[in-house]
Amino acid sequence: MNKKVGFTIFFCCSVFSISAQSELFEDAFHNFAVSRFWDFEPISVNWNMHGLLQADLNDGLNSLIEGEPAQAEVSFTTVLKQDSSIWQAFYYRAASRKKQEKLLQAQNDLQRALKIHDFYEGHIELAKIYYLRRHLSESERAINKAIRLDKMKPAAYVIKANLKMDQREFKTAMTLYQESLAIDSLLHEARIKLAMLEAFEKKK
Repeated sequence: MNKKVGFTIFFCCSVFSISAQSELFEDAFHNFAVSRFWDFEPISVNWNMHGLLQADLNDGLNSLIEGEPAQAEVSFTTVLKQDSSIWQAFYYRAASRKKQEKLLQAQNDLQRALKIHDFYEGHIELAKIYYLRRHLSESERAINKAIRLDKMKPAAYVIKANLKMDQREFKTAMTLYQESLAIDSLLHEARIKLAMLEAFEKKK
């Protein structure tokens, strides 16, 4: 084989290999980042309601945990028909609707919960839903509001880092994971994702 032709083939294959590796990394980053957005942040519930409402709310939580979001939604709706001031029921109904990909309904539930009670996890969940709906600026505003509400909780930093990772803003994502680890050095998700990004940066 002609040496020049052979070198050209080798060079093209090498470039293709690097390009293919980069695409694989970026696909992995997208899947790893966005998968977290379908989960929900746990919140505590005040059980200062009458017995039947407690039972329905508890049934909804159990169904959600057991992977039955449609049944969970029914239970939370039953609670809210009796008492629409229970913001935790709106929050968890949003989680169950998100699991069913009813994103606009989930967004509406979170907005109603936040009107009743302004809370950290509500803004995190709203940021996730905005992002899943590709409303990127609204998503960033919501996650920034969560950070302003409590700068000493790591979850919002991790979610914001995930947003940045999916947008290929890798250096910003790394900084945010580092900030979350400064608050909680044992945070498994942040440690794994930071290691992934550091490995990717070294391959460049």
